[in-house]
Amino acid sequence: MDIEGNSLGKAEKVLNIDDAQLLAMGKKPELQRVYNTWTCNDLGQLVMPYCPVFNYLRCWRPSKLNMGNLINILSVVVSIGQTLLMTSLAEYCSIWPTAGGQQYYTQALATGKLRPFLSYLVGWAIMVGEISTGSSCALNSAQIIASFVQIAHPNVEWKYLSPILTTRKVMDDLVALQRASHWSSHYKFKSEAIINGIRWLPGVNLFGAVWVVGGGVAWAIVFIAMAPKHDAEFIFTEFFNNTGYSKNGWVFVMSFYNSMYGMVGTDGLMHLVGSTTQRICMPEEALISRQVEEMKNPARNAPRSMIYSMILCGVMSWLAAVVMMWTAGDWNAYMTSPQPYMSWWIGVTGSQYGGGLFCALVMIGINFFVIVGTNSAGSRIVWSMARDKAFPYSEYLAQVNSRLGIPLRAIGFVVVVDLILGLIVLGSDLAFQSIISGGGLMLQVSYLVPVLIVLVRGRKILPSRVHFDLGKWGYIINVLSVSWSLLICAVYLCPLYVPVTIPTIDYMNWSCLIVGATILFPGAYWIFGARFRYIKEQNSVMDDNVVVIDGMAVGGMEAVRRNEGARNFDAEKS
Repeated sequence: MDIEGNSLGKAEKVLNIDDAQLLAMGKKPELQRVYNTWTCNDLGQLVMPYCPVFNYLRCWRPSKLNMGNLINILSVVVSIGQTLLMTSLAEYCSIWPTAGGQQYYTQALATGKLRPFLSYLVGWAIMVGEISTGSSCALNSAQIIASFVQIAHPNVEWKYLSPILTTRKVMDDLVALQRASHWSSHYKFKSEAIINGIRWLPGVNLFGAVWVVGGGVAWAIVFIAMAPKHDAEFIFTEFFNNTGYSKNGWVFVMSFYNSMYGMVGTDGLMHLVGSTTQRICMPEEALISRQVEEMKNPARNAPRSMIYSMILCGVMSWLAAVVMMWTAGDWNAYMTSPQPYMSWWIGVTGSQYGGGLFCALVMIGINFFVIVGTNSAGSRIVWSMARDKAFPYSEYLAQVNSRLGIPLRAIGFVVVVDLILGLIVLGSDLAFQSIISGGGLMLQVSYLVPVLIVLVRGRKILPSRVHFDLGKWGYIINVLSVSWSLLICAVYLCPLYVPVTIPTIDYMNWSCLIVGATILFPGAYWIFGARFRYIKEQNSVMDDNVVVIDGMAVGGMEAVRRNEGARNFDAEKS
């Protein structure tokens, strides 16, 4: 079979152009590609549900109206800054469309002895960020149920029982969602077989995107119709500073904190462009593969999905911000409630059960789909790093289930870690919140490192960009991206309120501890094990893999060169 899938001789390997490009990067094609530009864009919408509609609702705490406001401006600034950053990363994604994302970009761009260690730390940062995001969504579902019960039945004590039970329930549902690959008589009556693993995930993403947008539209209609309204001055000019900081300018910058929480989802897209599932045989054996991939033509489609997601989320974020401030009603009363946004929903609808169930149905449904997206992306980075021997027992985690076509062990690992984080709530809610707050910072650091390397070494180090080239705007966009990312990292490290004392220890921002832990524990394993294996023992399959083009056997790198030439020729003709 040749590169387009035509039947050839018995002993020839079968790869398409995207497989050949992956081989040229030293990676074996092992995962299915079933995404296109728009289904991957749906995934971006799922991983960023806070931004389209619920950015502010999910984070409805005293911090929202005790610091800043002017959220119509905040949403625009954050959207522009994060879009510039993702534009820089999209250029690298078009060059190296692999599941490792920023981890591989760092590996490809850095030089010398720092190259493997920087790539290793970036990979760990991504993993911490993705897992903490999924855990926060699971806990939020638990908190929604607990807040509803506390309002409807104030005598019931659910402080500890609700988070652990609901977190476990959401994670069990996630396992059911990702495990099944096809209907079988053995599993046909079991919940795991309801959804068809990787091949059904684009459809799940589409349904989830409809749920997010539909829930947002329903929320907007109900609240616009029923809630007391504020005037334009309150929406567009009112500013609050009850944080303890004396400088309003810094408070405005600190207000990026909540908006940024919903703008990290594009990270997930970079980890779903990696590779295809096929039977990897010895050179002398026949190889017949299915030409299905996690993303078709990722060098072209992935950058589009990344940027489309950011633009769409930015627009919807601004609209949601305006609607929220317009319908905030008696926000002072809601802020003094133990459960601010649940009280808001109930107060606006005038029905304890109607408003509470409406909130729970929409938000828990969104959380479920978000967890599918974040854990899909998280499992891919775990699998990608395991291929590079970044963990103990990497060989175990790097296995792809041949029947399901997904990295089932990596998925299981991510789910187990999520559940362990959920157990932390039983001992200390503050400890759990510290881990979550550090997750956003870790993702931002992973975005920053590859762009900073390009600025330091010069854009001349980048290979040709056939599908997405920033051209003369490259340096400007990269400088703005790095500046924005450094600012956001500073915001993530600062406490939201001051002064921080023993009675107000909840004001403390513990992100610095998460950064330290992300360096300390992986650093210890690096010293004693990973530095001898990471990248050095990876599945390097560069030019020793044969691809057949026009009846001629060529190596993976040569296949990529020929493919780029053909696509350039087609572009000139069109």
